Amino acid sequence: MNFLDLESRELLLPLLACFLALPLTKVCIRPYAFDESHFYVYFNMQDAQQDIIEPGGNASQVIDHFFRQEWGRVIAFLTGRFGTEQLELIEDAVQDALERAMQHWPYRGVPENPSAWIMQVARNRLIDQLRRAQKQGGQIPEQAETMQSDWEKSLPDDQLNMIFACCHPLLSAEQQVILSLRILLGFGRGEIASALLKKEEAVAKQLVRAKQKLKEANVRMEVPAREVLPERLSVVLRIIYLIFNEGYKASAGDQLLRQDLCMEALRLNSLLLDSPHIEDPDVAALQALMCFQAARLPARLSEAGRLLTLEEQDRRLWDQRLIQEGARRLYQVGQHHHSEYVLQAAMAAAHSMADSYEATNWEHLLGLYDALLGMRPSPVVQLNRMVPFARVHGPEAAIRLLEEHPERTALEERYLFHALLGFLYAGAGDKAKAEAAYQEAASRTENETERDYLLHQAAALAGSGS
Repeated sequence: MNFLDLESRELLLPLLACFLALPLTKVCIRPYAFDESHFYVYFNMQDAQQDIIEPGGNASQVIDHFFRQEWGRVIAFLTGRFGTEQLELIEDAVQDALERAMQHWPYRGVPENPSAWIMQVARNRLIDQLRRAQKQGGQIPEQAETMQSDWEKSLPDDQLNMIFACCHPLLSAEQQVILSLRILLGFGRGEIASALLKKEEAVAKQLVRAKQKLKEANVRMEVPAREVLPERLSVVLRIIYLIFNEGYKASAGDQLLRQDLCMEALRLNSLLLDSPHIEDPDVAALQALMCFQAARLPARLSEAGRLLTLEEQDRRLWDQRLIQEGARRLYQVGQHHHSEYVLQAAMAAAHSMADSYEATNWEHLLGLYDALLGMRPSPVVQLNRMVPFARVHGPEAAIRLLEEHPERTALEERYLFHALLGFLYAGAGDKAKAEAAYQEAASRTENETERDYLLHQAAALAGSGS
């Protein structure tokens, strides 16, 4: 089917024009074939043909495919039947099933349904462990012995329930993120430690504590009741967005981008979108925001791996399908719901719909930032607001505002403050101060790609003379 039929496009244009304050002719929506059944394949940045694995095919390819894409599904299914108190054993059982697949599939060929094979092997392994524990006083859940054979039918509900379990209010925010990365996305402890700037031992301890809390409270695998759903859902959305942001700009290491994190965040949020139990427009707004942002991923780095700013990016590389999916989700939200996610999605849409950096509607973006600051004052929003402020009022006015800011001492702790000053001083023609600011920013960031970019900017200013 077409992404947007003519009637839908006609409805969307005035809505986006309202968000962006642009002439209708500036809002260009190009229809394309969007097959929602391949949503996950597409968001893994893979060609559909590469994601089709034939029985008897390459075993290592299938195992890698499964571990990243099916780990959370099988964990969720088994946890739904054996309970969160068995989460540790379930993980071990699935890991054991994967190891068996690596041993047997290269010689015997890939089963017709690899996911079902893993699920069955993990289930049998888990029941064996529970039977041994039963002899020591443990119990096997009644439904464990009679699990339905057609497990695919229950997977969406199982995964949705697992998301809410990982983001349970009993857990700290850090534990929610760590558990989500491990259980929902199959990240190893080392990967989580790298993503969150933690030591692997600390991650392991937090995982143990989180699982113990769920076990002791006997947390049920279910979507929360209607009266507490909004509060619980807000936590889930926050965790999903944290995962996306860590992928969009890794906080440390030699990789600026982790596309797998971005796409998994989109996939998790799509489970919320597809649920008949959840009708909160913020879910669609978050999806719109992430789609607009993810559309720019192919253009964020140069061929040499250097970070490219929004102004430097080749907009022809932006993924139009993701932009249009973001527009569709923003249209789904409507004009009468206002939230942080809606405002941020509208900002991202303003950039995505502009023909060039210069053609961006900076006055409207500044208004959106002002609205966001009124809704959620934060140092990051204050700093990001300086870019449209400088475009509207000039870099000198933005510099004065930063220098006289009442919270300047706190803002100076952030590398972004100094990077922004470098940008503003360069725009004002003060190359010496711009170079010094970029040097200071480089010394404060822990991401190597970002540091290289900042040092490159400083070197370019030094080389250009006064």
